[in-house]
Amino acid sequence: MINLVNLEGRKGLIFGIANEHSIAYGIAKVLHGVGAEMAVTYLNEKAEPYVRPLAEQMNSPVIMPCDIQKAGQLEAVLFLISKVIEQPLAVFIQQNPA
Repeated sequence: MINLVNLEGRKGLIFGIANEHSIAYGIAKVLHGVGAEMAVTYLNEKAEPYVRPLAEQMNSPVIMPCDIQKAGQLEAVLFLISKVIEQPLAVFIQQNPA
C-alpha cells in the first residue's frame, strides 16, 4: 500500500484513549503509522493500565493523565509537551466520552 500522507517529524497530542477499541486510539495508530510522534493522555488511574501499553507500542514521548475537569491537569500536560516536544503540535485529537 502506498502512503499518501507522510507525517515524519510531526508531533501530535491525543486525548480520550480509553482502550484498544477507542476511536482516538485508532486515529493515533494511523497517525503513528505514517510517521507522527503522538503524545497520549488518559483520563485517570483506572484507565492507565489499558492506555499505557498502547502508548508504549507507539513510543509515545508523553504518557500522562489528563482530566480537564480537574484544575491544573490540562496545564500540566501542555507544560510537559512544551518541554519534551519542543515544536508546535501538528495534530491535536480529542475523543469525547460516549
